[in-house]
Amino acid sequence: MLISVIIPCYNVESFISECVDSVINQIYKQIEIICIDNNSSDNTWETLQTLQTKHPQLLIEKQLKPGANAARNKGLLLSKGEWIQFLDADDLLEPNKINHQIKLIQQCNIEIAFVAAASKKRSVNGIEKTICDLDNNIFIAPFLNKSGNTCSNLWNKKTLISIGMWNENIKSSQEVDLMLRIALSNGNMLIDKLPFTIIRERETGQISQGNSEDKWKQFIDVRLEYLRNLKFLNSTTYKKFSGIFYDFMMVSVIELGKLNKDEAVLIFKNSVKENWNSTGNYGFNNFKVFIIKFLGLRFFLNVLNKL
Repeated sequence: MLISVIIPCYNVESFISECVDSVINQIYKQIEIICIDNNSSDNTWETLQTLQTKHPQLLIEKQLKPGANAARNKGLLLSKGEWIQFLDADDLLEPNKINHQIKLIQQCNIEIAFVAAASKKRSVNGIEKTICDLDNNIFIAPFLNKSGNTCSNLWNKKTLISIGMWNENIKSSQEVDLMLRIALSNGNMLIDKLPFTIIRERETGQISQGNSEDKWKQFIDVRLEYLRNLKFLNSTTYKKFSGIFYDFMMVSVIELGKLNKDEAVLIFKNSVKENWNSTGNYGFNNFKVFIIKFLGLRFFLNVLNKL
């Protein structure tokens, strides 16, 4: 079974060699590597050309449309593998990563859309923290950020193509958008709690960037769109988890409100308030709910600012 490893590259001349080496060193050897340069302004392209002379199996291409999703989609269309490993150019795979996950898939008796996996987060100063907060319910796990991430997961190419691949029109919450669309298509998710992917923090030079306010708005918009679709396509699941969905949405709206009260109040009034019947998740007790619903979100945010 061929695995395609797709690596979007933007100003990563200092990282890409180590990243590619971590793929070359995989125990599982049926792998093709596709690196997509995404308008780098440093020596990333030249570094990729040098790596290609060392590793002839390395395919390198350019994608002029900016954004990691555009680069991933170009790699996906070039790929020949049945399964896809997306890997950011500053991240690393431990040697057993792909081999371990392929074995999990082969042991499963149902068709899998993606493997949702744990990972290790490595800070700029080298400190590592394991991220293993995973939920096995595909309808709520991505919504709550409990379904792995772009690079720790392994993706079924057929599924990705069937749902329209990555959304190139959004700059954040990309993997959540992808996984929620998979959930709406009734895909199956397989949990992997062993962390074989190292996600390295980097201060500058990432493909997808934006200010915190824009990211929170996108964070919320992706989930509201999912809830609208889920309510239409699967009303039973929507009703069953409505309490946790909207409590989580309220936490997110409040976080946005710390940056932009007017935007948060607008989203609350238009999209959240009438659907929010708290079931006590995330610290929402009757008193907090009363304040927000009857005295207003703006009043609640003003009280928060004074604490």
